[in-house]
Amino acid sequence: MSKKFSCLREGKINEELMADLENENFTQRKLTARLQQEIELKNKAVAEFKAEVHGLKQELAAQRAGMTELETDFRENQAKMASLQKIHNQTKVYLEQLQARVGFSSDEVWQYVTVGMCSPQAATNLKIPPNTAPYWLCCTAIPLCFETLKILFSE
Repeated sequence: MSKKFSCLREGKINEELMADLENENFTQRKLTARLQQEIELKNKAVAEFKAEVHGLKQELAAQRAGMTELETDFRENQAKMASLQKIHNQTKVYLEQLQARVGFSSDEVWQYVTVGMCSPQAATNLKIPPNTAPYWLCCTAIPLCFETLKILFSE
């Protein structure tokens, strides 16, 4: 009988052990499922970050290209400005030389070289004396003014 009780006790212990193992197994499965969900969330976050990094890299490349274009435009504008400054300075010199040669003030000389359309009648209205210079001569841009002053000065 003691053998029977002993077997019953062992059976009960085995059942308790099996129940404990099943509880632990269930707990481990829940933990595994929870960890897998966390891994999926983290993988999703990593994918989103990679997409964001890719977008930021493209944006950076576009901004760098824009900066390069702006730098190129800036250099071109500086070159144009230097050219216009040179033309301006040369025009001033020719104007001063023409002033000295003709004997008019700069305002009067600029009446000869007006921007836009100018007829002999308009020149008369401006009180430009005839037979002094080709008072009908007009120009529409700075380089043309420059060339006009060169022609006037070389006469």
